[in-house]
Amino acid sequence: MQRNLGWMRVALLLVVSGALLITCGCMSYGSHSTSRPAPDGSEQYARTYENKFTPAQAGIPSTFSIDVDTASYTMVRRYVANGKLPPPQAVRIEEMLNYFTYSYPEPQGDEEFSVKTEYSTCPWSPTHGLLLIGIKAKGAREANLSASNLVFLMDTSGSMNADNKMPLMKHSIKRLVEKLGTKDRISLISFASRPKVRLDGSTTETKDAILKAIDVLKTGGGTGGIRALEKAYEVALKNFIPNGNNRIILCTDGGFNSDKDRFNSLKAFVSEKKGTGVALTVLGCGSGDYRDDNLEMLADSGDGNYFYIDSHDEAYRVFDTALAGALETVAMDVKVLVDFNAGNVRSFRLIGYEDRMIDTRKFIEEDADAGELGAGHCVTALYEIIAPESEYIEDEVKSKYTKESTDRPKTSSGGDLCTLRIRYKSAATGENKKVERVIPSTTEAFSAASEDFRFASAVAEAGLVLRDSKLKDRANIAHALSVAKVAQSADPEGLRADFISLLYQIIRRGK
Repeated sequence: MQRNLGWMRVALLLVVSGALLITCGCMSYGSHSTSRPAPDGSEQYARTYENKFTPAQAGIPSTFSIDVDTASYTMVRRYVANGKLPPPQAVRIEEMLNYFTYSYPEPQGDEEFSVKTEYSTCPWSPTHGLLLIGIKAKGAREANLSASNLVFLMDTSGSMNADNKMPLMKHSIKRLVEKLGTKDRISLISFASRPKVRLDGSTTETKDAILKAIDVLKTGGGTGGIRALEKAYEVALKNFIPNGNNRIILCTDGGFNSDKDRFNSLKAFVSEKKGTGVALTVLGCGSGDYRDDNLEMLADSGDGNYFYIDSHDEAYRVFDTALAGALETVAMDVKVLVDFNAGNVRSFRLIGYEDRMIDTRKFIEEDADAGELGAGHCVTALYEIIAPESEYIEDEVKSKYTKESTDRPKTSSGGDLCTLRIRYKSAATGENKKVERVIPSTTEAFSAASEDFRFASAVAEAGLVLRDSKLKDRANIAHALSVAKVAQSADPEGLRADFISLLYQIIRRGK
């Protein structure tokens, strides 16, 4: 009898525990709280702390390096497709914003890029303002494309043995090879425990042999990423094309066999090698044991781009558009500085770009490293702005709009919201250039804002909810959906429709 009672107690505990697990696992979306499941398997993401509001009276301009990575959006999409919410640290709002194309003005004349700004009401905090800064690079002219020296570095370790890993990556690489020209060079290095050079500076005249070399790749063994990258740079430098596009394309799930110290050494090695003119682009894939933290850091250190491929459709998008643009750099070391006028701005915050913030002093350094802008690429940034009548924290004053500045106007410039400055190096001439725009403080109604502005705000609003941001105020998925639905008339690639479908999935699964 006592034994039976014991089993009954165990069964009761299991039932209660199961009920608790079900309750904790529910997906809930609203303006105040979001519960979410733990990440799949051992997936790891670098923890970032979102930008807080900075008082304009402090006189510290906002300075950041541009970023056109898009990995975060496709990872969010993959989680939702699997009926889960992404972990907050997987949500990088700037990468969600820059996944989409926007109809910004085309550059004119000798301009490397155009600049558009727009200021309206913030949809999730109606008493705040929202400033959009949009940059659009000129498109590549096929006849004048530089020759490419590409080293495909393929992870063939045992962890890549899954349908959403090795087969998808092989298919993606073959798609890019088909698009390359006769003056391009292709190398292929596979790596598991050790790297193996399979192609060394081949030309597309041997395209069949290149495709066959990709086809025969098989998985097995550990993941010796450090030696593999060393070999990749060695091969890239051996086949270096002066004034060409010299790039390593790493395809992996990021599960390198290295501890933190060795990985930091690898990151330093990659950072040092970008001075040779060889960039590192990272293509991530897979789930369960995915190492986003490793891959994002490597791409940032290697002056390249970071994409996550979750499907054949995404492979087409990356290789036909995003990566193709990255192969023709328009502007290098692009740095943005926004100097807010404390007469019209109490405080401001940049939404996203947390790991792209740079010291203001580096903005004026011509050789300071920053992001690259590829042909046809768009960059979008949003600032949330609070009016001066709100309370603020005083700090030292250094802005051009304040009295303590000796080499700038002694009083605020009336209707200025801020001054936007961009520094960069022309990829064509190597010349260091500057762009400056004064942005007026006039606010237009949100309903009168452009579709690009309203759609970008919807993406940011959804990102704030998925991050469970402490600054999301009234942000919620249903409102983001309502805004996005009426801002999708210009959607030639169907990307905005994809986002709207994503929001519908979140709402259905969250109720």
